Amino acid sequence: MPNHMFSIAPATLGQYLTTIPLMTVLAILFYVAIVMLVFKPFRSALTKNIHLPRPASGVYISNLEIVRAFAIIHVVSVHCWQWIQPYNDSILNIIPLLATTIQSVPIFCALSGFLITMSLKMNVRDLPSLRQYFIRRFLRIYPLYLVVVLVAFLLGQTQSNPTTAHGLITEVMMFRIWGLPAYFSVPTSWSLYPEVTFYVFMPALILFSGRRFNWTLVLIMLASIFVGAGTPREFQLIPFFTAGAIAYELYIFMHGKQQSDKPWPQWIIATMLLVALYILILDVKQLYFLSYPQHLFETLTGYTFPLPRRRSPELCLSIILLFPSMSLIRMKWISCYPIRFISTISYSIYLWHALLLIASFPIGTNESGQLSSMASMPPIDGGFSYFFIFFPAVIFISTMSYLFIEKPFLRLRARAAKRSTC
Repeated sequence: MPNHMFSIAPATLGQYLTTIPLMTVLAILFYVAIVMLVFKPFRSALTKNIHLPRPASGVYISNLEIVRAFAIIHVVSVHCWQWIQPYNDSILNIIPLLATTIQSVPIFCALSGFLITMSLKMNVRDLPSLRQYFIRRFLRIYPLYLVVVLVAFLLGQTQSNPTTAHGLITEVMMFRIWGLPAYFSVPTSWSLYPEVTFYVFMPALILFSGRRFNWTLVLIMLASIFVGAGTPREFQLIPFFTAGAIAYELYIFMHGKQQSDKPWPQWIIATMLLVALYILILDVKQLYFLSYPQHLFETLTGYTFPLPRRRSPELCLSIILLFPSMSLIRMKWISCYPIRFISTISYSIYLWHALLLIASFPIGTNESGQLSSMASMPPIDGGFSYFFIFFPAVIFISTMSYLFIEKPFLRLRARAAKRSTC
């Protein structure tokens, strides 16, 4: 993260707004839209157009929306503090959770693994259905990614090495997946590369296993946890994609049990959910209990394993227990519209919030995807801006992005699916 060695002072409203004019304008538009919600036609048009498309699997699990919504809120919150330190340091007095080690990006990856495995298991049976799967994934991920990357290049988010032309081609074509250098002009795009790789190779594992439990996923998860230390951070996300896929396998078993003549009582599922949350809390507090056997072995024998202990096992175990139990427990209050709204535009939020920060502050990225300061940060503390400027601006531009970029391609995806069934 960037380091800035100077003292900061609280900002007046005028000082603050003049430092981030783009975010200020977007926030004003957000508040205008909020006022417009008073009028029923505008409110009806919004609720009609901002909703998650029907999953390709045909199965909609509303409880998982809160996982996606919480993860994206935490990602944006951390970046809006961490990337522009010390501009917003005072916010830690209000939200100390920002300085914790919650790993929201791995949770996103696990959720993708869960939902993609569901789609593959329920839809992919032959080559035509496999082709439709790849078309759906392309139209869901790539159009918005391409737009954001091109906007980032227009904003001048480039470095001297690699060359501009080579970096642009590499990033547009996602060649970073194969290890080629890229600009990372949109810093959050780093997690998309292993996700696309997962989309490409997962169908082979699903077709190989059929409807049986896929033990290959367990082996891949354990192997990637073991060898993950010292590898590129993209590789370190692999355990979480596989954990999400394993969570779906467990969900299928539990769902079948709930549909049987002797379903499990809700208290068993609730207990499983509480255990998952407890493990997640231990992970946040860096109490890696699954590392204790390794630590005890090293203490007793004097032998030290060549690779350091990883935090992945605890988080993977929490995910494997959390998603199935949360999917099956009855929590109707979770499916409220604000949560569905944030969940629906979460992909746009994930990409655009990074670009807004880069466009508003003197920071950028190098070819390794690391943040670098290009100039001194304004020597003021934004303070309240966290709640009243940053989030409204991000939500507004992400809503527009969903309506005018994501949704047209989602409609195209739906039409392609209908043609394939005719």
